[in-house]
Amino acid sequence: MINICSPSLNPCDSYGLIVRKLEQYIDADVQLSDHQRPRQIPAHDGSIFCGWPSEFADYSAWCSQGPRIALTMWESSKLPNGWANILNAMDAVITPSHFCANVFAEAGVTTPIHVAPLGVSEEYKPTRRTPGEPIRFLAFLDRGVRKGGYAAFAMFKRAFGEDKRYRIVLKQRRRQESIELFPVGNVELVQDNLSESELVALYTSCDVLINPCAGEG
Repeated sequence: MINICSPSLNPCDSYGLIVRKLEQYIDADVQLSDHQRPRQIPAHDGSIFCGWPSEFADYSAWCSQGPRIALTMWESSKLPNGWANILNAMDAVITPSHFCANVFAEAGVTTPIHVAPLGVSEEYKPTRRTPGEPIRFLAFLDRGVRKGGYAAFAMFKRAFGEDKRYRIVLKQRRRQESIELFPVGNVELVQDNLSESELVALYTSCDVLINPCAGEG
């Protein structure tokens, strides 16, 4: 039995999707646990801790048996205070990029670090588009300036104004801001948690992705 721990098991969350894919593909008996549903089942074969290391303390009391592996990432050149010490208490660290591995090592993580790219879901396949109008642009608003959605919106409005031959779709995870903040007409606001298949449909309904991100992996 392997415990896979995550701050969320919701497949609309990044770590939630990761643990669901691990459950689907890993060749072992798996017990999923999150902050709301901890499992008091001994993990004789160890545990995989997903999420930010600052969250690992929520699991350590009931995931103490067997090896402990951290699966984490950080899209910045400096780790938050305390992360290195937490990761050094693990038996191994898995991260999806060499950038993250270098940041961890430079921050003082001495636990063995392994790079395992997250890959691309089988849901995503090349799609042939039929040219037409309006030309649809897509940008993401989550995480404030991090994903660059507000900059993308400003660039779109500067380039095309209210021209109905062009349309921009602004996507957020949950309803966070009033739709009145954005002029209607050639602007569409999607505020919802989408499954993989729904995200595929959103991507394939658009022609151009604007991604002026700041600090995205």
